[in-house]
Amino acid sequence: MFNGIKNGWQLLKLSITTFENHPVLVMPLLVVWVVFAPVILWLHFGLDVSNYSNGEGLLLAFGVIFVFAFLLVFSASVLLELIQQHEKGKAMSLGRAFGDTLRKNSYKLLPIVVVWSIIWFLLTLLESLFSSKDDSDSADKDLSAENAANALSGASDSTSFLSLSFDALRKGVRMIVFLVLPAVAWEDKNTWTATKRGLSILKHNKSAFITGYVMTGLIAWLVFLPVALISYGSAEMGVHIPSWGWLLVILYTAFAWSYSMYLEQMFTAELFLWYKHWEDKVSIAKDAGQQPPQMNDVNQPSLLDEHSDLVNNQRPPQPPSAKMQDRKDNRFGH
Repeated sequence: MFNGIKNGWQLLKLSITTFENHPVLVMPLLVVWVVFAPVILWLHFGLDVSNYSNGEGLLLAFGVIFVFAFLLVFSASVLLELIQQHEKGKAMSLGRAFGDTLRKNSYKLLPIVVVWSIIWFLLTLLESLFSSKDDSDSADKDLSAENAANALSGASDSTSFLSLSFDALRKGVRMIVFLVLPAVAWEDKNTWTATKRGLSILKHNKSAFITGYVMTGLIAWLVFLPVALISYGSAEMGVHIPSWGWLLVILYTAFAWSYSMYLEQMFTAELFLWYKHWEDKVSIAKDAGQQPPQMNDVNQPSLLDEHSDLVNNQRPPQPPSAKMQDRKDNRFGH
């Protein structure tokens, strides 16, 4: 358990360091947020639910969730393609990463998006069934810079044990999805094989995964703390903040949300790579007739450093003389 916590924290530190060296990695998520923001504002201030039947409302909710899930999965795949470009010694190109995701990965990602959307929708539906209905009636529906900032940052949402519990479930499912995606982007596996591989990595690294889950949540809370304090000061203490100040809050929220999602994506990518690195070490040890190492005995490789761990951690080819010697040793029982 202690090793799992230590490993999870180390993987998270590697993710933070990677961002410091390559801030371009957050760009796909910023693009996603640019799409998210207008939809969220429309849901808060432009949507009149009385114009829709119950069935239409449920279909609309699922459609919005599907779009959000698709954009998050697509952006994660673009991030993984950017990493693979660097690991192969190429310059990182957003355009090429976007094209590779669209051409090579999209049809394998779609079933993952559908399943995730269904789970996300069911969790949201259960939350709405168990929660009180009076928040929407009392909410300020007038679109202003302040209300837009609160809506985009989540400050206008009611917070309760129930909402926090469902948020935690949604985050857990989201990080599991992110753990599946490297098998598609890096190993070209099909949807079912990639899903089994991601779940297998989760099963063997539960403590590290939980540590990353908790720590990414804590960092997200710290990143959004300034926004929460500004909103509290305005709503509860009467602090006047001009419109341009709220626009800065919106801009900060875009980067805060993108960075929070980046940490989840990069943490799971680092965990996937470490597991892959360990598998290679086990294979080499078995071929050499040695005791396979435990995962904790294998150094955690770091993405986007000077070493190409993603492509160069395979067993080096044996020279013919060595193979001949192996056959002779086996023949004489050595």
